Amino acid sequence: MPVNLPSQMVPDTVIGVGTLVDGNLEFSGLLRVDGCLKGRVRGGANTDSTLVLSEHGRIEGEVEAQCIVINGMVTGNLRGVGRVELRAQAKVLGDVYFGILEMQLGAIVNGKIVNAMECDPKTVALAPPRVDEYFLEPETPEQASQKS
Repeated sequence: MPVNLPSQMVPDTVIGVGTLVDGNLEFSGLLRVDGCLKGRVRGGANTDSTLVLSEHGRIEGEVEAQCIVINGMVTGNLRGVGRVELRAQAKVLGDVYFGILEMQLGAIVNGKIVNAMECDPKTVALAPPRVDEYFLEPETPEQASQKS
């Protein structure tokens, strides 16, 4: 079955750079996020849903869709019913559940990577994301000397 690449598709909804959406969001079709979403993001039930998070985008919350393409920052678990694509600038602070996974060199996941086809989704508890030094700002020399 051929997979349409999100870059070749026209988005149904765009959340632009500089836009903040605070609250849960349910969508259908193609959602492109260049801004910031705080809350659960879910593709509508029984629909072909694709979420594309650009390198400028950020999501703080659980994400669930048929197809998920990440090139920005996600703090929360991903559940790609079909395909999950983690591009080179992707940073995921949480677990990734997938049907098909593509992960490019440079992508970072701080959590479990689980093939959803091999587990019962009703028994998989979504653990809260864990904080890790990969996602903290690097310490400047001045800050390091102040600790001494």
